[in-house]
Amino acid sequence: MINILDSHDSSLKSTIDAGCDWNWSSAFTCDSRLLFTGGSDNRLKLWDLDSGQMVMKYDGHTKPITALCVSDVPLR
Repeated sequence: MINILDSHDSSLKSTIDAGCDWNWSSAFTCDSRLLFTGGSDNRLKLWDLDSGQMVMKYDGHTKPITALCVSDVPLR
């Protein structure tokens, strides 16, 4: 489970069931509307925070995802 807290008063805004034993990494998009998570299931997941629903799941990693970073700089 991933708890999303309000940054102003630390109140619980929502909870996401990420579906794996250990969620080791997470990163918000620059507009704070989406959240990437990665963990022990070797999958990168993208969540819509307004709906609490998973938008996309990326398979292919052979080991747990232990770090994530999101950038607003376009790739060239």
